[in-house]
Amino acid sequence: MTPWRVAFRRRYFTSARQLQKSLDGFLRFYNEERPHQGYRTQGRTPAEVFWGPVGSAKEV
Repeated sequence: MTPWRVAFRRRYFTSARQLQKSLDGFLRFYNEERPHQGYRTQGRTPAEVFWGPVGSAKEV
């Protein structure tokens, strides 16, 4: 079962804005908060793998 199907079962979206806000929240959780157990991530979040450890990202 894909994650978006669960979201549609829990909430009824009446506008594209509501749907986008929900999807943005899910992506933030998935990429920045939830640790992953894959070979390359080794317990880090995808954001940590891509950007490096939290706090070391340089502002442009």
